[in-house]
Amino acid sequence: RGNPDTGRVCHTNHTAAELSEPLIMELVFVKALSSMLLPPTGLIVLGLLGLGLSLGWRKLGLWLTSVSLLSLLLCSMPAVSSLLINTLQHDAPIEAAELKQNVAEADAVVVLAGGRQIMAEEYGDDTVGMYTLERTRYAAWIVKRTGLPLVISGGRVTHEARSEADLMRELLQKEFIVIVDHTEEQSRTTYENAKYTAKYLKQNDIRKIALVTHAWHMPRAKAAFEYFDIQVIPAPTAFYGRNIDYRVKDFLPSVRALNFTGLAFHEIFGQWWYGLRYY
Repeated sequence: RGNPDTGRVCHTNHTAAELSEPLIMELVFVKALSSMLLPPTGLIVLGLLGLGLSLGWRKLGLWLTSVSLLSLLLCSMPAVSSLLINTLQHDAPIEAAELKQNVAEADAVVVLAGGRQIMAEEYGDDTVGMYTLERTRYAAWIVKRTGLPLVISGGRVTHEARSEADLMRELLQKEFIVIVDHTEEQSRTTYENAKYTAKYLKQNDIRKIALVTHAWHMPRAKAAFEYFDIQVIPAPTAFYGRNIDYRVKDFLPSVRALNFTGLAFHEIFGQWWYGLRYY
């Protein structure tokens, strides 16, 4: 596939003015709404509401507070978070030995950005976030073993100097030594990942892709690409809770489990919102 420092890369560049559309306000609104309603914030707010109500309606207030605390405890258990996240992880991982066979019909690999780490001092600038790194690593792993073209998608949520796709491209070409064939830098949401990437894919007669994202994010991402008439071979990565054995430790609260519970509700909320807003 050639030298990664000299390989041709197609960019989609956009000015700050183009990024300051009303959609930014929509993104802020949806983010604020989901943050307030979903765990853990939603349960904390419910508990505070219960405490306030207990001053005038003691039984009702204490009942709401008890429900919020019990729910927060349940959401923090690995056994519960695993059950929730597994409702989203429909697509099984591709076995390493069967990778070429499974993606043989794909025309390209598409990987979606998943956030950035802002001003990482040890790197001297923004760098890819944890979720983006996990997706990027798996995409590089697939490309090295299949030789498929690689397309990366991820823009600027607000007015960052560099797009997430550009951060991914630098990581892929300089550290993973993989050529990037196209970077889509306009998208700010999963829906826009599909919208703007599908435009490039169709222009280049690419109709079937191996889509790389987290297993719990795959249903929403796959639906978005299929909405734009792109066939998807799911290539999910970073599964959580698939082999839980329900031992004592799985019922002990942890911050990690609470995080995955929040991710599960975020995706469920996201699917509902996309159905209401786009489809």
